[in-house]
Amino acid sequence: ANTALSFTGANEDYVDCGNDAELQLGTHDLTVEFWLKTSASGVQRIISNGGQTDSDDGYSIWILDNGKLRAGFSDGTTSEAKQNETIVTDGNWHHCAVVFDRDDELRVCVDGACATKPINAYSGLNFDNTNDTFVLGRKATTSSAQSYTGSLDEVRIWNTALDDETVAAWQDQELTSSHPDISALQAYYKFNE
Repeated sequence: ANTALSFTGANEDYVDCGNDAELQLGTHDLTVEFWLKTSASGVQRIISNGGQTDSDDGYSIWILDNGKLRAGFSDGTTSEAKQNETIVTDGNWHHCAVVFDRDDELRVCVDGACATKPINAYSGLNFDNTNDTFVLGRKATTSSAQSYTGSLDEVRIWNTALDDETVAAWQDQELTSSHPDISALQAYYKFNE
């Protein structure tokens, strides 16, 4: 990555991406991809769109205090989450992909290694976030808790479940119209400006 967006937790840096329907998990599949680089400790929110607790609908991706990436979601009553076993707080760049494949599984992938959890039991539920907006780098617009310290790049949100092969084939390059799922791309933050 040539340029990236830098966050300093102490400064409570974050990006509010709004509450567009395209950024929601809702009732469809979703894939979230990004590159991250951090050596900070503690719980850090990378992407937060609700999904913090059972009663907070939406989804969230964060780093646990053990340095591992975790993703979770909730419909306002029931929540599920899965973590990857790779330590991502080693100061190196890591490619992360979280795939919410509603009739199959939740996949949390770091550098191509995926941890999975069946989520087909929740395929009929709505996971729209009704409480907050989509933010990068903290818990919520109204909460600077769990602020992220590090860099993010190539953040991509898709309203489909990308397969691991497609993710691997495209993780090291910017997107073009030849991507097989380009029509499902909902948000793309390159941070080149």
